[in-house]
Amino acid sequence: MLIALAQAGCTSPPRIPMTAIIAGQSIETTVDSELARYYGEHYWRGVHTRPEFDAILDRVHNTQTDRLATSDELAQITRETSADVATLYLAGQLLGRNKTLQNRYNAIFQTLTRTRPETTGLLPRDDRFVVLFVPGWFYKSDTTTGADFARPREILGGYGIREHLIEIEENGTIEENAQTVLAAIQRWSSEYNLIILVSASKAGPEVAWALTELARSGASHRVVAWVNIGGLLRGTRLADVALTWPARWYVKFFMLRGAPLDAIESLQPQRRRLGRFVFPDGLIVVNYVAMPLSGDVSKQASTGYRLLREAGPNDGLTLIADEMIPGTDTVIELGVDHYYRHPQIDMKTAALAQTVMELVREKEQRAPDTTLRPTSCRETAFGG
Repeated sequence: MLIALAQAGCTSPPRIPMTAIIAGQSIETTVDSELARYYGEHYWRGVHTRPEFDAILDRVHNTQTDRLATSDELAQITRETSADVATLYLAGQLLGRNKTLQNRYNAIFQTLTRTRPETTGLLPRDDRFVVLFVPGWFYKSDTTTGADFARPREILGGYGIREHLIEIEENGTIEENAQTVLAAIQRWSSEYNLIILVSASKAGPEVAWALTELARSGASHRVVAWVNIGGLLRGTRLADVALTWPARWYVKFFMLRGAPLDAIESLQPQRRRLGRFVFPDGLIVVNYVAMPLSGDVSKQASTGYRLLREAGPNDGLTLIADEMIPGTDTVIELGVDHYYRHPQIDMKTAALAQTVMELVREKEQRAPDTTLRPTSCRETAFGG
């Protein structure tokens, strides 16, 4: 929603056609530089035909360490090359670290698209599981965004998977909604052995904060996994833009129709709560992040993308590096922005849930006690 704030001086990037195969996926889009096109079409495949470009890309790869690049490092790559080069570099890092998980997710998605619920055993009914969906911003007022998870819930229900929607305040603050999520976790922990949380966008930090409070409280619970879809875990710099005069007035009366600005204020990056969380040891976390190149950005996300472009790879609402919990697994989705406008995104969400269920079952076989207690927990802090 913040991307409606067009700012003077935000220019569109160049549109240079690129056709490539990345992570087994055919990509046909436009990129912001000849260097980015060469990266995707040639360098990515190990084909070196432009020594001047090879030297630049070799330097990008050689100056980085084995760990995942930080937001600051990606911003530096963007300044020295382009936003699309930095995005392709980050995609390569994530695919290299999560190849097995990415392949599993892709295989489950392909199976789901080829079969019907009554003809596949891919999603066996397991009454111990419940998938709790935590919706995104204004999920009641605008159901066209998919923030209400209506279709993924319907798909999972068709396979006999139990699911529920946690009805948070659609324009509530992160702190307020975290309490609602916490109460729901405590309630459903008395009825199910295995709880999987699935959150979108602004609900990401709400779930993270609920889990943090749960861990610090010392209470037992049944949450075994969390699927974090495009979570605004460190807020968004666009919140600062929205709260600056005169944009603040426009947002309050034309976008929020007079509703309080508290929810936007809770997403400001400088909020001390954002960026430091505590999770129980053993909790499975899978981040699902959109990774658009400049030619993939929708009209809805275009202004936000331009506002954030110089800061590095972003999805039109926040920096991609800020959407992932450090030290956890990540599945990437190429070709879409923060709004995940993919014709099969609902099936992809269902495939994600099933992927995580398989991870839980495998872990359960190794350690049968699935009641997580925060007597042992890990603290997660974001780097710069």
